[in-house]
Amino acid sequence: RLYAACAAKIRKCGGGAGKKGPAAESAARRAACVEAVESCEAIPGGLLAAAGDVNVYDIRKKCVGSLCYDFSNAEKFLNLPAVRAALGVGTRAWEMCSAKVFADMQGDWMRNLEPVVPPMLEAGLRIMVYAGEDDFICNWLGNHRWVRAMEWSGQAAFNATMPVPFVVDGVTGGDVSESGPLSFVKMSNSGHMVPMDQPKNAVTMLQRFISGAPIAGPAWRPTATATTSPSSASPSRTATKLVLGARLSDDTQGADEAAPEGEGVGGASETAAKKDPRRAMGLAWV
Repeated sequence: RLYAACAAKIRKCGGGAGKKGPAAESAARRAACVEAVESCEAIPGGLLAAAGDVNVYDIRKKCVGSLCYDFSNAEKFLNLPAVRAALGVGTRAWEMCSAKVFADMQGDWMRNLEPVVPPMLEAGLRIMVYAGEDDFICNWLGNHRWVRAMEWSGQAAFNATMPVPFVVDGVTGGDVSESGPLSFVKMSNSGHMVPMDQPKNAVTMLQRFISGAPIAGPAWRPTATATTSPSSASPSRTATKLVLGARLSDDTQGADEAAPEGEGVGGASETAAKKDPRRAMGLAWV
């Protein structure tokens, strides 16, 4: 029943965008779209309530603070006068979660903006979609599914491509699917804020994207070494990586007893945003 009500309200919202982007919306349409958000949130909300204490931004970790991430360093840096001047934002202060931005963008949550992507791909523009494997709220599986379902001239070739390791300094940091101008990256050991969880890998990913290089990087050369490192999910849990000549994938945990990876697979009004700011991150200068 929840899904049926959600789907009906999405249709009433009229969700979607033309190839030139979303059109201006009336107050009535925006209200209908916000109503759809509030209805559809009952579905994941029920799942989370049943699951208990789940950090929607990183299922490996306990949520600490209002947004589950510490943005204090970013807040200090982005509010430096020199940084504000370089960015052209004047004297406006940067907030780690702006209730105004949250409220202004909420009407877009139930609108399908995927149609704006294929024309860019057909024009030869490079597109990269990435997600942290341990993020729930913008999970990698949902992102991967819409990327594969997207209709464009290279769809069949992209869907026929097998994921390859994302390699940084000889170490695998995730999986990459690439074909033509389209790339999809699943970042290992990362939640919602990939640059905060894996800063080096995130910078490398962006550098390769901007320079036109393959996102995957150099071929992975396995060695006969084994390493263990603490897992952020539990102080007593360790992540063991046995490099035996086969690529280890986080989403096949336990599939091979000889080579376990041990890592996990991987809307409302302004008032509602203040009540539960974890529901969205409106990062902006306001």
